[in-house]
Amino acid sequence: MGIAVYPQSGLDADTLLRNADIALYRAKDQGRNTYQFYTEGMQDREVMRLELDKDLSQALRNDEFVLFYQPQLDLDHSEINSVEA
Repeated sequence: MGIAVYPQSGLDADTLLRNADIALYRAKDQGRNTYQFYTEGMQDREVMRLELDKDLSQALRNDEFVLFYQPQLDLDHSEINSVEA
């Protein structure tokens, strides 16, 4: 549940609903069966997250990613037992 409180979280219904929605997504990030009150810094973090999303999508469209594999070693047996990308 996302909670926005008048007048701290907004002065009109549209602003309150938008800020409650931002708080809702923050609550979802924390897991199930929880709630979060809207705070002033949440909007800044949400904007940064949206900008990162946009930048990642653009990099993917422009084929700007390079994939590297790193071996995970079993030092007891001197073997590669997996890799991470």
